[in-house]
Amino acid sequence: MSHLDVFRFLPKTDCGECAFPTCLAFAKRVDAGQAEITVCPYVAFQCAACGFTQDEPFRQCPSCKMTVREARAQEDSCATKCPKCGYEQAEPFDECPKCGVSVAMTVRNARRMGKTAVFEAPVKDEPAAPAASPKTKEELPIYQCPFCGFVTQKVLSACPECGYAEGPGFNGG
Repeated sequence: MSHLDVFRFLPKTDCGECAFPTCLAFAKRVDAGQAEITVCPYVAFQCAACGFTQDEPFRQCPSCKMTVREARAQEDSCATKCPKCGYEQAEPFDECPKCGVSVAMTVRNARRMGKTAVFEAPVKDEPAAPAASPKTKEELPIYQCPFCGFVTQKVLSACPECGYAEGPGFNGG
C-alpha cells in the first residue's frame, strides 16, 4: 500500500492529533512503517461502538453508521479509574477529580502510542553525551506527553500543559 493509498483513508483535515503536521506526512510515515494508520483518531479497522470489523480501514462504521471519532469519544468517556493517580469512583468521569488529568486524553494518547492507559513510572533514560556537531530539527527526537499529547523536541522538567514529569523528554525537575 503506497502513501497515496493510505492518504485516501485519512480525513484530510491536517488536525495534527496524530502528532504529524499534515495527513500526507502521516500517510508517508505509515507507508514507511514508522506509524500505524489507527494512530489517526478518525480511522479504525474495528468500530468501538458496535464491534464491526473489516480488513480495510474506515472513517464511518458501515454497520452502525457512527463515525470512528464519535465511537472513540464515547468509549474514552467511560473511565471509572484514573490511569495517573489510581483514583476510582462508581460513576464514569472525563477529568479525574483528584489529580485533574484528562482521562479521555490519556486513553486516546495511550492508544496512539500503542500502549494501555495504565502507566507505570517509566525508567528514566541516561542523558546523552553532547553531540560533536549541532543537530538539525529533523534529527532531534520528538517527545510526546502520554497524558495530554503535548509534543516537543526539547527535554523539559515537566509537561507545560498537564505537569506530567516521569517519561522520556520529561525529567521531573
